[in-house]
Order: sequence, then structure tokens, then C-alpha cells
Amino acid sequence: MIIPHFNPGHQYDYWSDGGILAPGSHLTVTGLIGQWFHAWPGKLQTIVLLLLPTAFIALRSPLILVAGPSLLLRFLATNSAFWGTVWHYNATVMPVIFVAAIDAMARIDAAAGAGGLAAWGGGRLGARRAVLARARRYGAAMMLAITVPLAFQFPLSTLWNAQSYRINSHVRSADIAQIYPGHVYTEIFQSGDVYVFRSALQKPVAGRPPGRVPALSKAGQTRPGEPQRTNVLVGR
Repeated sequence: MIIPHFNPGHQYDYWSDGGILAPGSHLTVTGLIGQWFHAWPGKLQTIVLLLLPTAFIALRSPLILVAGPSLLLRFLATNSAFWGTVWHYNATVMPVIFVAAIDAMARIDAAAGAGGLAAWGGGRLGARRAVLARARRYGAAMMLAITVPLAFQFPLSTLWNAQSYRINSHVRSADIAQIYPGHVYTEIFQSGDVYVFRSALQKPVAGRPPGRVPALSKAGQTRPGEPQRTNVLVGR
């Protein structure tokens, strides 16, 4: 309700990603279950990858339930970008899972009591307690051993890539936005060996006709005022 209020059109485009929950759709229990389990292998992989950095120890804490509503809503969405680990949608979930892992280890300590972990680890009090004792003793080492290799499979690995720190042609071309104040550059895409900026005049600029946008050719020569939303071409 808050986001649509501040939208110029008083609407929220992401409602359409709700599928059977979207406005105007016919909601049924079977449809809701079917939508949640749609593409379940990918969703299951996301859950595994979320829990893996904690060596699944977070499951021992009831705090893990706090992450449930966020995942539930994402898996109900029809937008496949919400289901995986490629984008940023897990950024709010991971802190909850890490806190749950810390809480789980504290709970194991409290349940075992003074000197209890040694007795649990021996296996004399049952296999379940032996597993919990080992999780408490080696949990931090397991998390580190799992997380470090995973870091090289995700965007964090670009920190060790020298290419990440080079100013490429996209960044240099973006300097065009500083040439003509009062313009908003709404799009950028590549066309051959030039980058095409689509711009719109946001407010009148002294000495320039209203509704006109100057264009910059590949050679760097400006042309007189062009119609609004003229392509601005910048060489590499």
C-alpha cells in the first residue's frame, strides 16, 4: 500500500508476479499449492544453498522460522528471478539464517550443560546427541570450510579478478551525462562500436529551446537541438 501510493500512477507493477494471487485472479487451494511447487528443483536448490553455509546447524534453532515468510512469498511468485541465488533477494534472509545458527549452537551448549558435550560426543547418550555435540564442536570450522569454496562460485569471486577494477568503456561513456545538465539519460545499449544513450530533457536549460535535446555524434560534434528522446552516440 505504501509503495503504490508513491508511484506516479498509484500502482504496483509487481502484483502481476503473484500469479494466482494477482488482482483479478481466481484463488484456489490447489492452484496455490501447484504454484508454490512449480519448478521445485530450483527452489529446493536455493533452500539447500541458503542452509549450506551454516552446515545446516541453523535448523536446530526456531529462529529459522523467521526466514520462512520471505521464502514463501518468493516461491509463490511467478517471476523465476525470485527463486534462485543469482540476484540479491537472499540478502535479507542470510543474516537471519546466520543468527539462527549462532542460536542453535548456544542451545546445544545449554542443553548439554557443564561437561555435557564430552558425554554427548561419546555416543553413549544416543546418536542424535553425538551429532549435536560434534556440530557444536566443529560447527564453526565446517561453516568456514563450506563458505570459502562457495565464495568462488558467486559474484564475490570478482573481488580477486583484476578486470573488476579496470574502468571500462561503459564507465567512460557514462561521462556524457555530465555534458548536458538538465537531461535524464534513461537508456543505454550498444550499437556496433558506439554506445547509444536515449535521453529526455528534464527541465529547461538556459540558451536551449524547450523540448529539445542536443545530440553528440561519434566524432564528438554537436548538432543543433533534436526532438525529445534523441539518441546520443558516444564512441568507445
